[in-house]
Amino acid sequence: MLRETSSRRHGAAGFLVGCVIVALLVVGKILVEDSGLGRQFDQFAYNLIQWRMPGPSMSDETPVVVVDITDLPPDYRIIAGRMVPVTSRTNLLSLLDAIVAEQPKGIGIDVDFSPQDGAFIDAMNDPAFFQACLSLRRNSGRPVSLGIFRTRKQEKETWLLKPEFSDLAATIRVPVQNRRMPLWDQAVATQARCPGLGAALVSDAAQRLPKPVRWLSWAMETVAEHDVTPELRTAEFFINYAPMRLLEKERIQAGDAAAIRALRHRIAGRYVLLGYATPGDAKDTFNLAGQIDPVPGVYLHACAICTLLQGRPFYELKAAGRVALDVLFGVLVLGSVTLISRYYSLRESSKGKVQRVITWAAIWLIILVGIALVRVVHLIWLDFLLVCIALLVHAPAEKIAIGISLWLRRGWNGIIRDDAGENAASE
Repeated sequence: MLRETSSRRHGAAGFLVGCVIVALLVVGKILVEDSGLGRQFDQFAYNLIQWRMPGPSMSDETPVVVVDITDLPPDYRIIAGRMVPVTSRTNLLSLLDAIVAEQPKGIGIDVDFSPQDGAFIDAMNDPAFFQACLSLRRNSGRPVSLGIFRTRKQEKETWLLKPEFSDLAATIRVPVQNRRMPLWDQAVATQARCPGLGAALVSDAAQRLPKPVRWLSWAMETVAEHDVTPELRTAEFFINYAPMRLLEKERIQAGDAAAIRALRHRIAGRYVLLGYATPGDAKDTFNLAGQIDPVPGVYLHACAICTLLQGRPFYELKAAGRVALDVLFGVLVLGSVTLISRYYSLRESSKGKVQRVITWAAIWLIILVGIALVRVVHLIWLDFLLVCIALLVHAPAEKIAIGISLWLRRGWNGIIRDDAGENAASE
């Protein structure tokens, strides 16, 4: 009976020590998350799940088609004292006329049309080109958006230099960690929000990214609002890059309007993004998970549209949600070991074996859960690998902690016995 009582006390003490270890490991994981090592694990987890996301097969058709304007003859203008090539507004307008004739759902151009140093980039053609784009949008009833970047932190009236052109503007900023793309960018000094290029074309973009149900809003989000810089605030949503290969396969290379008319069947009823889409020649490229070579930015905007149109948004765990999962798996492993040990009255050596088996089973379960959450419920949990490492550290850390507690207890008991002996001797 005494042995059973002692075993229960030892088991309860072990469970309490284990809970303390779990709490310490969760705190340690939070600290590691913001370190270089933590970001590497985070990136590895992202690479693992990104190309396991649900996406179209190569025989499908994406709702977006990329028109590559690399072969479009440029114009040359003097900018900052240098003669530089700029995207030809005249040639671009001929492409737009041909595209609008095929009745697309919307047209976006991944080129920075924002002014520089308070002047149009192409002073000869920009005002007429912007006015023509407004007319195309008004007459066709379809959205037409022009990229801006340089003026993203300025007032709305200056995005395209003149207020009458501001409704054409869409930010083409790509976040440093391009897992997300902007729903909108907002200069802190103004209330005007400039939509992302993808969100500008999908008219109900915000409605396609609904907030989680109220009782889960503390743990997850579909749109992350934060400050990019002290001058710029943004709202970003997670992007599914699974359609990337199909978008590259379906790319239309257009050096003139004839190329558009020859492939008119691939434009009707789809969103059209124009930009420099030839790898190696593109002016803006980005490194993506699973891609060997840098990817032209126009494909990132195309994937943003595909994500908005896929019907189900991706949910990302907030800090509180991540901590909740960390604690959940830690306590499940600890509780399972404690219950099994008490039920079978296991010795310490057998308990260690049981704990190792349960820990490794939990690690494989966590990896499968991390991937399944993305595919089944569209929930992004990127720190599952750090949780696995924390579980591996838990057992030896608990053993060391229990050893230290027993050593301290024996020392304390020895001090008490010595004091009792001295009191007895004095009497």
